[in-house]
Order: sequence, then C-alpha cells, then structure tokens
Amino acid sequence: MRDVTGMQARKQSALERKTRLQQAQSEGQRILIDLDFADKMTPTEVKSLCQQLLHCYGANTRARIPAQLIFTSLQVGRKHIACTPVI
Repeated sequence: MRDVTGMQARKQSALERKTRLQQAQSEGQRILIDLDFADKMTPTEVKSLCQQLLHCYGANTRARIPAQLIFTSLQVGRKHIACTPVI
C-alpha cells in the first residue's frame, strides 16, 4: 500500500517548485550564458559544458529563489554538440 501522505507531499513540493520557476521567468534574476563559442571547443569540452549546464539547470530548479536562465547562441545543428535540452 502506498503512503498517500508522502505522495501528497511530493505533489505539493512539485507544485511549489513549478510556481517558483514560473515566477522566476517573469521576475527572477536573469543569468545569460552565451554559447556562441562552442564551435571552438573539442567534443570533450562540449560534453563537459553540457554536464555543467544540466547541473546549473537542476540546481536552479531546486533553488528556493530560482533565477531566469537564458542560454543564447546555442546551435544544436553543430555535429559535435550532443547535449539533450532539458525543458
């Protein structure tokens, strides 16, 4: 039998996180990350960059006061960029 209270708490936590992220989109501190230089990076550096961006995104979603993350100049069509976008 599942713990109904635990499920309700997780749903409430997810709803609160979603509300904070929506508020950050309209009012939050903006952090702009320019990715135009990715074509000058080796595939290993690009992989590391992707891991760092995913870490930033995850930490931001869990933050009490999240920021508005803006990734600019990302060109997914470049053959060595293998980072899966998280939306």
